[in-house]
Parts: sequence; C-alpha cells; structure tokens
Amino acid sequence: MKRLKIILFLFLTTQFNSFSQKRDDKVYIKVDSNPEFVYNGCDKTEDCIDLFVDTYKKWPPFEGSIKATIIIQCIVERNGKLTNFKLLRGVEAHIDKASIDVLKTMPLWKPGKIKGKKVRTQITIRVKWDG
Repeated sequence: MKRLKIILFLFLTTQFNSFSQKRDDKVYIKVDSNPEFVYNGCDKTEDCIDLFVDTYKKWPPFEGSIKATIIIQCIVERNGKLTNFKLLRGVEAHIDKASIDVLKTMPLWKPGKIKGKKVRTQITIRVKWDG
C-alpha cells in the first residue's frame, strides 16, 4: 500500500509539473518590445534588413529590369530565428523565392517581449528589388 501511494504521488507530481511548465506557443502581433534586427552597425531594424538583403540577395536570371517590393510575413521565434514564411505580395515566382531564401539566411534577431518574457512574434518584411 505504501508503495502504491508513493507511485501515485510521483505520478501526480510529474503531471502537475508538466502542466505548469507548458510553453506558450501563441504567436503575438502586439508586444511590449518589438523584435529587432541588428546588423553591421545599423541603428534601425528596417535599415539593417535592407543592408542585409541588399548584401546577400541573389538576383535570379531574368531579362530587363525590375522594380518591385515583395512583402513577406514570418515569425520571430523566442530564440531569434525567423520561421513560417508566408508571401503576402509577390511579383514572379523566382523573385519571390529569392526574397524568401535571403530571409532564411538572416542571423538571429532579438525576439519580441511581453512583460520582459520572450515571445513568438509575427512580423512583416519588405524586400526591395531595383535593378
């Protein structure tokens, strides 16, 4: 009987701890502190994104010139990685793919925070093509 009580106690303790430590996987749009991307000494996230993208985007083969802005939605995870890319506005499949591909290579971001806690945050990024 004593052994059964101990097993029951351990089981309930384990179950309680797993519920109390459950991670918040919700994706937030509004946060207290927005995600930030710092790159090569830029002051603003938007400027850092533009500099990174302009440095690393690979121009797909095409004829003529292009001037377009691709809009991509994604999530900044708690660890700073970008995930769940969704094309909101594109122009041509190969340019849209090149835009997402360069974002997938970005270094880690500073994640968004709510009450000082890192949270998953949805963001929108514009990738500009001019050439």
